[in-house]
Order: sequence, then structure tokens, then C-alpha cells
Amino acid sequence: MRRPISLLLIATTLAALAGCGKTRTGTIPPKEEAVTLMDRSQNAKAARILEADLRENPDDDEARLLLASAYMGLAGIDVYRIFDAFQDLLFKRSLKDQIISPKSDPNAKNPLGNGKIPTKDEVKSQAEGTMIALDKSVSSLQLALLYLDRFPQIPAGNWPLVEAALAQLESMRDPASDTFTYRILIRLIYLKSYLVEKVMRNEQFGSREWACGFDARNFDEGLAFFTRHALAIDDELGQGAAKGAKALGKAHKNFGFLADAANYADGFGEWSQGLTFSEVENFVKARFNCN
Repeated sequence: MRRPISLLLIATTLAALAGCGKTRTGTIPPKEEAVTLMDRSQNAKAARILEADLRENPDDDEARLLLASAYMGLAGIDVYRIFDAFQDLLFKRSLKDQIISPKSDPNAKNPLGNGKIPTKDEVKSQAEGTMIALDKSVSSLQLALLYLDRFPQIPAGNWPLVEAALAQLESMRDPASDTFTYRILIRLIYLKSYLVEKVMRNEQFGSREWACGFDARNFDEGLAFFTRHALAIDDELGQGAAKGAKALGKAHKNFGFLADAANYADGFGEWSQGLTFSEVENFVKARFNCN
């Protein structure tokens, strides 16, 4: 029976083995050497060793897990160092706990209103429906960003490394529950990085300044990116729970805002269907009196 893969256990065990010196043949096994190099922040060399090892042993899940860690290290993220903190953020603190304090006004207006995307019979024009759907989508992304703000950000130039790390984890033949947690962590970091750099554009998201510079094509691409990873996270929570990780099953309730944002993105897409990007931009600029 294959033993379950634990991120911290693998790192600790292999690091200990690597510290014991060379084997009788005078060579260090590739995974042990890679862990030693990663401990020294030599992630590029570790990645090359693991890539070569995987060419010879393509079914080695542990090597894929370590290679994903090397890629994330090259991207500027030491996942092992933030793993414990991430588990606390994921499992013990809900979005509601973070944004609603005991002193908050329980009667304060919900930023999403009644949460309902209007039907064609409920609005006067496609422009009105599109703007309402956009409002809902922006508000839902603002809530998501409140949660994602706690995670580190990766520069756009390093995003291909994040994609490569995810590809390795998704290629594992028999992933353990920890692997799904790892994938969720990487996706959350990636989502935060993408939204801040590509959608917010270093401006106050949803503000008049942001609206007057609204780029409909870029926003549409951002919604597609967000939806893809939000749905993947939802799937990984389920798969991890099925592997016996009860905490992942319980964490579903903490991530309802991701599914909500994905639904509002779909609503905006349906209302803006048939419109050009320029037409949507003109609707937004007219509403905010951008001249």
C-alpha cells in the first residue's frame, strides 16, 4: 500500500536523510539532494534535478510534490514556511469572522443587496441589467479580496512558475489530502496576485477612478480566470474531503464567497452577451459621468 504523502513529513524526512551524508555508493538520491538545495534556496538547481528524475521515474508523486515546491520557491513563495499559518486561515477563520466585528451594525446594508441578478423583465434595458450585474460582480470580488489580502503576492513575471507548480500537483497519480490543501493554497495566492495586478490595477477597486479607466476586455479575462480557479478550489475541497480530510469538508462553508463571485461573473457575462467591449465601457463611463 502506498503511504500517504504529507507535505511537512516529506520535507522533514528527506531533509533529515540528506543531512546524514552520502549513501554507500557515494551518490545522494535525487530527492534528498533536491531538498538540501531547496533548504539553501537553490531552487533552480533543485528543479533541474527533480525534472531529470521525473523523466526517468514519471510516476513518482513525491518528486512531483517537491518539484512543485521548487517552482514555487523560484516564484518567491516558500510554501512550507506558511503552511501552518495557511491551515489556520483556511480551517479556523471564516470570511465573516474577518469582516464583521462584534461592533458592526447588524442592520448595515449588504454590499450585494439581495444578491439577485435581475431578469430581462425586471429592467428597462440591457444597459441597466449589465450595470446591475457588474455591480454585483465587483462587490463579490471585493469580498473575495478581503479574504485573499492575507496571502502573499507573486509578480506577473513569475506566474508561469505557478502554473508549472499546479501542473505538477495535478499530474500526481495518487494525491493525498495534503496535496489538495497545497493546490488550494497555491490557487489562492495566484488569485490574489492576478486580481490585484490585472483587475484592480493598483487603484481602489470599484471606485470612480477605476470605473473611468474600465477595460472591459481585461475585466472579462479576469472574471474567466477567477471562475476557473474558484471552481477548481471547490472541486479540490471535495476531493480532499473524500480522501479523509474532514477539515477540507468543513472548510467548504468558508469558501462560499468564491462560488458566489463565480455566479455573479456568469450573470455579468450573460447580460453583456452580444455587446462589444467598447459598448460595455461606454455604459460604465456614462454611469460615472466620465468625461
